[in-house]
Amino acid sequence: MFAARMQAMDKKLRGSLWPIALMVLGTWACLHGGRIGAHQLISAGFSEKQFPAGAVDAMQQRHISGPVFLPDSWGGYVIYRVYPAVKVIDDDRHDLYGEQFFKNYLVITRVEPGWEKLLTQLSADWVLMPKNSPLSAALTGKAGWAVEYQDCTAVLFHKF
Repeated sequence: MFAARMQAMDKKLRGSLWPIALMVLGTWACLHGGRIGAHQLISAGFSEKQFPAGAVDAMQQRHISGPVFLPDSWGGYVIYRVYPAVKVIDDDRHDLYGEQFFKNYLVITRVEPGWEKLLTQLSADWVLMPKNSPLSAALTGKAGWAVEYQDCTAVLFHKF
């Protein structure tokens, strides 16, 4: 009877060893910069192809405080990098802004009829958008707007 219970417990513990081994391995990788040996398993950096790193650097150098209209997917990154010095109009916390705000956001980013009025209502003197976005194309060369910074990822516009 005792031997049978011990054998059953032994079988249960074998199944638990994999999660424990993975936790130890993950902790090791975290403590060693995401590397296990020569292999990089975890990276905590931000790709300059996905995020506007250069534009945020330019915002810091120019002491821009905002408010800045930008893609919701970049809002958290900009907040992470420069809050509280720079204020953003939106980020990816959609539940905080409400449905109508994001309907208007889509009208602006897609450059649909009425986009200029909606952007003006947001008091956005700064716009940070992906280089090849419809809004970047619409603001490039538009009277009252100037390009303050541009790289292969993002364009920073200023309303004057």
